[in-house]
Amino acid sequence: MESFIELRKYLKKETNSLKEVKIAILSDNASEFISDSLKAYGIKESINLKIYRSDFNQIDINILVEESNLYKFCPDFVYLNFSTQKILSDFYKTSLEKRSNFHQTFILHIEYLLKFLLKIAQVKIILNNFNEINDQVFGNYSNKTSNSFLYQLRKINILLMEISQRKNDIYIVDFLSLQTKLGNENVVSNNLYLSTDMAYNVDFLPYLSKNIIDIILSNLGYSNKCIILDLDDTLWGGVIGDDGIDISILMLTATVKNIEEGMT
Repeated sequence: MESFIELRKYLKKETNSLKEVKIAILSDNASEFISDSLKAYGIKESINLKIYRSDFNQIDINILVEESNLYKFCPDFVYLNFSTQKILSDFYKTSLEKRSNFHQTFILHIEYLLKFLLKIAQVKIILNNFNEINDQVFGNYSNKTSNSFLYQLRKINILLMEISQRKNDIYIVDFLSLQTKLGNENVVSNNLYLSTDMAYNVDFLPYLSKNIIDIILSNLGYSNKCIILDLDDTLWGGVIGDDGIDISILMLTATVKNIEEGMT
């Protein structure tokens, strides 16, 4: 993966011949670098992104005011970036007796925003799930109490998946998987967040951008597709019932390889 600095070089390239796609970025943290990284990765993948970027922590105002600049922009996609750091701050502001239901309150608010946005605009909505922050208040006991932040965050991630499964126009960028792959220190930067309100490590932004662009490309029909037909004795010999799945896969793999070599 190219670094953020390397990726920004694409911003100097000509974009007039590229397909134009409009995306709005609504974020609860500083998103200028997210915008730059996303724009650059789009150019890399032959897409000219026209971006509307709201001031940070203005998500509700942009969505719930029908005269907002968001709707005047008429985006094709909207990326809603809620950060774990902001959720943690809201969790601490919640009274102790209400913390066990924090996930329900948060998800109900998200669902209200999504419903309102989809009612006003015909868009595809991209959300991220949440990289984990264990505040270490309960230690290992955080798994045994619903009042822990870790428990509430994991409930939120599960509920977000269920929302995306019910709604065809909602997609999830899997921050949690990226955290597992890259390590938490390469995803979030507490120093940056405290000093600049930017929630993420700069070197994480290319991974974020790739995942968003992948979702956009898929919706535009740019994803690679392959159809494999079972034509016995034509493309390959035998059937799974006769030879077993392992042998059949080996035979099919060899056949595809031969076809590819014949095309070169």
